Amino acid sequence: MKFNGLFSRLKRKARANQLAVALGGDTSGKASIPQLSEQIRRHFGVQLPIKSPPYEHYLQWNKLIELVERTISRETLMIFIKERANTVAIQPIHRKIACLPISNFIDFTFDRSLTRALIESGKTPILHDFFHHSMGGWRQSNPARPNVFFSFADLKTDFPMFGVYEQICHDPQNRIQIENMMEMLREKDLLILGFSSFEAEGILHLEYLAGAADKVVNTNDPVEDHAYWTKRGVFLAGAPTERALDYLLPSNLQSYTGWDIPIPRLMLIDVAKEKQYDCFICYFSGDKSFAIKLQADLNQRDLRPWRDEGEIEVGDSISEKLESALRDSYSFVIILSKEALARPWVREELRAALSLRIDEQLKILPVLYKDGQMPVFLMDYKHADFREEKNYAEQLEFLARSIRNAVKRARGKK
Repeated sequence: MKFNGLFSRLKRKARANQLAVALGGDTSGKASIPQLSEQIRRHFGVQLPIKSPPYEHYLQWNKLIELVERTISRETLMIFIKERANTVAIQPIHRKIACLPISNFIDFTFDRSLTRALIESGKTPILHDFFHHSMGGWRQSNPARPNVFFSFADLKTDFPMFGVYEQICHDPQNRIQIENMMEMLREKDLLILGFSSFEAEGILHLEYLAGAADKVVNTNDPVEDHAYWTKRGVFLAGAPTERALDYLLPSNLQSYTGWDIPIPRLMLIDVAKEKQYDCFICYFSGDKSFAIKLQADLNQRDLRPWRDEGEIEVGDSISEKLESALRDSYSFVIILSKEALARPWVREELRAALSLRIDEQLKILPVLYKDGQMPVFLMDYKHADFREEKNYAEQLEFLARSIRNAVKRARGKK
C-alpha cells in the first residue's frame, strides 16, 4: 500500500511533536460503551430502547447511568464496570501508539490501556481528568511525560463524585476539559483511532476539537457515516489503522533519528511576509552541532531559520550577507555558551541585532545551551534553557512558539 501526502504530513507532524492521537472505544472490547451498555441493561434490568445502529449507545450513555442509579448505588455500578474494564488486556495497537514520540493523547475509554502501555514503555504520563489536572499543564511538550486527557473518571478511585457519567455532557461546568484540549491542539494535527461517528460526536465532542486542530484525520476502518466526517471537516485516510501506525513509528521505536526516511517537502513561501526568514541563528562554531539540530527541528515545525552554513557562498561578502540576513529576519536566536560571547563574530552579530531591536525591527530570543555567565544586557530577557537534554523537547516548543509570536507581532504592526 502506498501512503499518500496526507500520511507524509502526519509523519512530519509527528516528527515535530505536533501530532495528537485520540483513542476510541473500539479498542476496549468488553469495556467499550456499546458492550457495557448492553451488559448493564441486562444485568440490572433497565429498560432503555436503543435504536439501530448499536453505536447509538454512546449518545444514550448518560441517560442509561441516570436510570441505573435510581435503583442501585453508584458504588455498585462502578464495581460492575470496573470488573469488566480490568479484563481488558493491552493490545498491540496500544503499544504502537505508546511508541510514538509525541506528548499529547486523548483516551476516552474506561480500561485506560493506552496509559498502561505508556507506562510499560518507560514513560510517565500526566493524567488530565476531572480530578487530575494543573493549570497550563496541558501545554508541556515532553514525550517522556505525555499528557493524557480523559472524559471518564478513573475507576481506581474509590468513589468519584461524578461516577461513570460522561462529564462534559453531564455537567456544563466541566466544559473546561474541552477548553484545555482545544488549547492543547493549537497548531497540531489530530489523528483519531477507533471512533464511530456516534462516539466522536457524543463523547469526543469533535465539533469543538476539529475547530482547534490544524487537521483531523480518521483511520477508522471500516468508516461508516461518511457524511458525518465530511460535515466535521475530517480527512478520511485510505489505510487501515495499524498500517498507518506502522508508517508513523520511528525506526528504533523510541525517537525519530537519521535512520528514519526524511520527508521531502517544498517550503512554501508566504508571500504576505515582508521578511524571508522567521529567525536568524547566531552561534559559536564550537556549538555547531547543536545549531544544526536546532535548525532542523525548527524546519520540521514549518519555521524558516537562517544559519550561515549553506547561505554564504565562495566570493560572498560575509559582513554584507550577515547584515542582509539580519534585516530579512523577524527574530534573532543567539545560542549562549561560555565560549560564544568571547568570539568576535558572535559579539558583532549581537551588536547588530541589538541595534535593530532598538528600532523594533528584530526580536532577540536568547537560548542558553551551556552553563556560563549571562551577559548583563540580556539578563532581563526571558530565555529558552537547553542545558539539560531531558528538557529539549519542551524548550524547543517554547522557542518555536516565541518565534511564531515574534512573526505575528511584527506583521500585525504593518
